[in-house]
Amino acid sequence: MMILSQFLLFLCISSPGDSWTLETSDTRIVIGVQDNLPVIQQLETPGAAFKWAAGEGYVPLMAQAGVEGQLVDLQWAFGKGGTDTDGVLRLHFTNERPKLALVSVWRARAKHGPIEHWVEITNQGEESVMLTQQESLGLLLNIPGEETEAWWVKRGGSNASTQGGTFHEPLHPGLDLNLLSNCEDGASPVPWLALQTGDAHGLYVGWEFSGLGRVAANAQTDTVRLGAGLCPEFRTDIMPGETFYVPPAFVGCYTGDLDSGSYSLHRWIVEALRPNIPEGTDDPTLAYNLYLDVGGNRATEADVLRSARFCHDIGFETFMPDAMWFPSTGDWRWDPVRFPNGVRPIEEFLHSAGMKLALWCAWTNGGVSEDPGALSVRGAAGHPDWFTGDFAPDWQPAAFSGGQVCLACEEAKSWEIQKTQWLVGFHKLDYLKHDCGPIVNHCNKTTHRHHYDSDVSYWATMGYYEVQEQLRRAFPHLILENCSGGGHIKDFGVIQRTHYTVTTDTLSNLPDRQSLYDSTFALPPILLQAYTYEWEYKVPGDDPEPFLWRSAMMGAWQIDPTRTAKWIPTQKELARRHADIYKQWVRPMLRDVKVHHILPRPDGKHWDGMFYWSQALSRGTLYVFRPDAPENERRIPLKGLARDSKYWLWSEDGSIASGEYRGADLMDEGVAVHLSAPYSSDLIYVRDGALGKPGELVAPGAFSLKEADAQSDYFEASATLAWTPAAGAHGYRVVLSTEADFGTGITEQRVPETNCTLTGLAPGQGYYWKVEAIAYGGKRFNDGDAGVFTTPAAKPLDGIQFLSDGPWISANAGADNQVKRDCNYYNNPIGIAGNTYPKGLWTHAFDDATPADIVMDVSTGQWRWFAADAGVEDAASGSIQFQVLLDDEVVAESPVMRTGQRHRFQVELTGAEKLTLRVLNGGDGYASDHAAWAMARLIAKDATDPF
Repeated sequence: MMILSQFLLFLCISSPGDSWTLETSDTRIVIGVQDNLPVIQQLETPGAAFKWAAGEGYVPLMAQAGVEGQLVDLQWAFGKGGTDTDGVLRLHFTNERPKLALVSVWRARAKHGPIEHWVEITNQGEESVMLTQQESLGLLLNIPGEETEAWWVKRGGSNASTQGGTFHEPLHPGLDLNLLSNCEDGASPVPWLALQTGDAHGLYVGWEFSGLGRVAANAQTDTVRLGAGLCPEFRTDIMPGETFYVPPAFVGCYTGDLDSGSYSLHRWIVEALRPNIPEGTDDPTLAYNLYLDVGGNRATEADVLRSARFCHDIGFETFMPDAMWFPSTGDWRWDPVRFPNGVRPIEEFLHSAGMKLALWCAWTNGGVSEDPGALSVRGAAGHPDWFTGDFAPDWQPAAFSGGQVCLACEEAKSWEIQKTQWLVGFHKLDYLKHDCGPIVNHCNKTTHRHHYDSDVSYWATMGYYEVQEQLRRAFPHLILENCSGGGHIKDFGVIQRTHYTVTTDTLSNLPDRQSLYDSTFALPPILLQAYTYEWEYKVPGDDPEPFLWRSAMMGAWQIDPTRTAKWIPTQKELARRHADIYKQWVRPMLRDVKVHHILPRPDGKHWDGMFYWSQALSRGTLYVFRPDAPENERRIPLKGLARDSKYWLWSEDGSIASGEYRGADLMDEGVAVHLSAPYSSDLIYVRDGALGKPGELVAPGAFSLKEADAQSDYFEASATLAWTPAAGAHGYRVVLSTEADFGTGITEQRVPETNCTLTGLAPGQGYYWKVEAIAYGGKRFNDGDAGVFTTPAAKPLDGIQFLSDGPWISANAGADNQVKRDCNYYNNPIGIAGNTYPKGLWTHAFDDATPADIVMDVSTGQWRWFAADAGVEDAASGSIQFQVLLDDEVVAESPVMRTGQRHRFQVELTGAEKLTLRVLNGGDGYASDHAAWAMARLIAKDATDPF
């Protein structure tokens, strides 16, 4: 039986001088053996004139190994080679001392895409051997010409604006690139490199591993040497009989521009590398992540159930409690105080509603819990020898991160295998997300599988892979999300063990678009998960509206609401509308979509956008964004269309003239896009004309305005506007101005229904308004004249004086700040515990016991009460104590307040001459100690306080 197996394995037995060809539709490689080394005899795109390799391109094998503390030069001898029934080529080499066997393995496993190579080294001796670096792939290539450039991207793990980027450099003699792939560094490159010559042809290499490694390029006059694999300083020990697995790398050739090469790679990743999505699961699933919207780790069962219903109402499919469900880091069970019924009510609601249950867990992070099932660094439940470092007796974990387990520890790995499978089975999970560094680069323990600092990352990565692989085998229905402080782990190894990879950890419109722009050169958008936080970063474009949603819809969209209680009905309806667009139009294309980077990388100052085209569906989408750009119109050329074909174009928001266009015109002249305001966007739909005119391309019908209903309160006015429906319209654009000719003071709002409420208007002001109906076949304004209304005057506030409107005796603030009136640090409205206030004072605590005081004169005797809401301002996350003093005596104080808490003061002023509002830090420094005295006011003796 052994003889028969060996015969079947090697259908082609060889001797030196033989060669073997592996081929896909994109890449052909001819491999031989010369001087006892593998040689790339030919590397090209089939049928192309240029040959990347044509000669003696030796593939380097490990040069030295350690025996009994001494480095020994290795002398490899070729034995045999052949392809098996799956077309995998294996070239066998041996070394006598130390006694090692090496197999160079080559594989073409799809109809298109790259060729893979990896190495397996077995210790056949009776003593341990220290292995040195063996590259996964080494190539000596010809340089096509002066136009050739090297391209690479950074992963943008924490913030794509500061850690991401797309880079290219001419392949000139002397170019020496060393792209270090490091999953603990969010600014390190994705392990991918492309060589591109004009728009004619190119080549790419990549590395299929998540641990420390590199992709390198060293250019000479006519040649360039590429390498991919473990770092040169790598060392590790293997025992007698043990086989060491050198991670795979790949090389692919292509014709066309860089996006053509990326498309070839994308298809291969989806078909050959990425795990299959469980049957019956729409891919990507629309996921809803819950954290800030329920106050983080203060959330209760009622909060989570309310959010789950909201998730269902806006059409999202998978609901995920994030880092807020457990009592403390490492104690990975539902907090019995806040969730007395555990996961059961949440799981039952979601599954009865046809939704999926997801869960966040930083399962390699430990704390100090004494619970027997916890992962702890000390105490009765502690396993200090599992962790990468040592901990002081008073060490405490952070809210959702702590000590990091090293998965090169066999006992820790076994515990994690059991814990992750318990998490899925016990909670009936459909989806599990990890976070916070499951792979480590350094560890001080000597009992783990690693024996050198240089091999910690390798063995920790292998341990992580084993946990994930066993979890998927145990639960084939499970979806896995790879998050590690956002997109720190972004490579071709992790995507074989998880379904989605977070693209960046700054959940804002610009970083999302930047990260998707960068990462889609190497990775397909279907697996790049982009999150959206509304309002969190205090930047334009992050309102819960289409500009933000569309910034993430180009990949696997995961919405992370922060303040749904503040969403107006229009915003909720727009979210639901975009969920429907994603399901019906965007998602079906993502499995086989070609990404065209048609505009420069987003920078927040110029128009940006990308064009997605699905050849299989004969349709595409132009995502176009106008951030803080002055021009309101731009012609945008498309790519990848057939010049002689015709295409139907229409748009979601009416930014283009709907109609039929020639492919040549779209690519040469572009499509004219009009976006009337900064931080606006549109989805432009493109369909092959051979499919016929889309039935939805009809112009909107006539409609008319109704009477406006304007109201005013004490500070501002609002107006509810309504109009009759326009037949065929799927949305409307409301235009408001203080001028009859709409020349100045213009405000626009896109709404999905036939009414809206405009807030923030000036009391006692006249306004003009009109409405434009938007249909896929065109646009039209309302019949008749523009509407006219005047807001009522503001309600009087007799006997009330806001402290922000009057003088004070003195005021000071910490962190070199000044006290601010009626706004927060970012000049936005003051917020406390999710409530927004039109009036108030903002200040900041000091880093020591110095009080931050605002002192007012109340000696006139006309004021009876002081009142205010106090708390940490919503834009920050500090800890603060508030005090009210009369004539230098404390008469009222709050406990130490944290974000999301509010304390209400009402203090009688009778007989007082001086009022002091005091802020103290919470005893833990002054970081983010933004303090707000919201609606701080003096109330006269006979006045009624409406607040």
